[in-house]
Amino acid sequence: MERLMADSEQAEKQYHAASSVDLLSALSALDIEFLTVSDQRVLIIYARSILNVDVNTGDIQSADALEVTVLDHDPSGGINDPYGLITRVIDQIDEMAGGNLSPVP
Repeated sequence: MERLMADSEQAEKQYHAASSVDLLSALSALDIEFLTVSDQRVLIIYARSILNVDVNTGDIQSADALEVTVLDHDPSGGINDPYGLITRVIDQIDEMAGGNLSPVP
């Protein structure tokens, strides 16, 4: 049985959008599985891994700033690096939604 990553192992990145991003519409259009937890939180199932997205500014249908954390990562899903997983998912969402998401240093 797979285990969730310990807090110290979790990869995390923050992003800012030049224009608001509708996460739900983008994920649906990309046919990426997700679970809406609240107006500010969504869980994404991608490449046999689970990502948590917390919207820091706005909500999941109009996000301006977000934090993405890999809760569970399965390298057999084709992406070895958890940070690479975050980048791939965000790049796809950004391309679909056109929010010009950029990482926060």
